[in-house]
Amino acid sequence: MSDDPKENCGTPAADEFPNDDPDTKRPKTRMIDGQTFYSYGDTEGGMSKSMGLNGYRGLIGNRCWQIQSVTMQVNAYEDYKPFDDKIIARTFEQFVSSIKFNK
Repeated sequence: MSDDPKENCGTPAADEFPNDDPDTKRPKTRMIDGQTFYSYGDTEGGMSKSMGLNGYRGLIGNRCWQIQSVTMQVNAYEDYKPFDDKIIARTFEQFVSSIKFNK
């Protein structure tokens, strides 16, 4: 959470987020406790490492809120077991659904 007025947190510019909705060319939105949040996410991988980021950002009053899930894994070891991305996504969604903002 930031109360810096220069924080980029309002309505995103076209194509600002990697997971823009292909039909509307705009970021997907979600209501969290009655507030509009914009989704964003990205992945990066290489050299036996991968990283994923999923999140939501929204402006409530004069404060910018960002809610994120970040995963990082290294698969260069013999006993490597990949993350179950479905479990991570489901748990993150349960967490986001439980958020309540104090007025």
